[in-house]
Amino acid sequence: PSEDVNDESAAVNDTNSELELVRGVCIAPQDMPEDANREPIKVTADQVEAKTNQKVTYSGDVILQQGNRTVAADTATLHQPENIVTAEGDVYFHDGTVEVYSDRIQSNLDTEDSEMDNAVYNMTCEAGRGEAERITKNGIAFYRLKNGTYTTCPPGDKSWQFSATSIERETDSPFADLYNARFEIADVPVFYMPYLRVPVGKERLTGFLYPSLSYGSRDGFELETPFYWNIAPNYDMTITPKYMSNRGLQLNSECRYRTEAGNGSLSGEYLGDDKSAPDQGARWGFNWSHGGT
Repeated sequence: PSEDVNDESAAVNDTNSELELVRGVCIAPQDMPEDANREPIKVTADQVEAKTNQKVTYSGDVILQQGNRTVAADTATLHQPENIVTAEGDVYFHDGTVEVYSDRIQSNLDTEDSEMDNAVYNMTCEAGRGEAERITKNGIAFYRLKNGTYTTCPPGDKSWQFSATSIERETDSPFADLYNARFEIADVPVFYMPYLRVPVGKERLTGFLYPSLSYGSRDGFELETPFYWNIAPNYDMTITPKYMSNRGLQLNSECRYRTEAGNGSLSGEYLGDDKSAPDQGARWGFNWSHGGT
């Protein structure tokens, strides 16, 4: 160690800058190494203790980097010849597509299998964040969250989130599978599903959208449960049953299209029987809107 305080400060700043270069950064697939396991391993730490052919223990501002992977912690132990790293204390993990803060991580550098306890994660290439009792990473392609949450709200905002006993996702899949899923608004459970698949990217997926609940003096209690139908890349439809306690059941629908002639939408509403005005009979409305050349 240097006796020059300025040199020591510079070393600390260099360590922090290495982490700042990867925090929140998305590494595109084409920019990742073909085989991260063959990349050299770089470790920086304040102190190191080694036992030949057994283990190497690093402590104090530890940063381990290999290819697109970065692990930072208070202490880290590299077990040899198994090539397994165990890091503890303010652990940070980043692999280009997700970053995780946890209490402890164990990672196999040969297979890229990892386990992270009491984790807070944030996706770096798309919107999405959450927490989990444990995150299991199998290779480079599969993540499983035990007792985890998922939301696209910004940090500090829990307007809505999904909670599930298990959340699974393939790295290159635009969808995540949730088991025993609950949809929560401001930490209040709204509905439960034993299984749910949700999109985590920009891709569209056929299924129910978020329900809407409201109450007013005119229509009473209102419940809307939209169903989205992804018909084709340039066609889709939303069908929305709407229940009004003072009026009855209304059916709303909207079909959107995009063609060479332009873009447009077809929408319609139908109320078979209005309890607040029984003499009116069935009522309906229809609209076609188109814009083009």
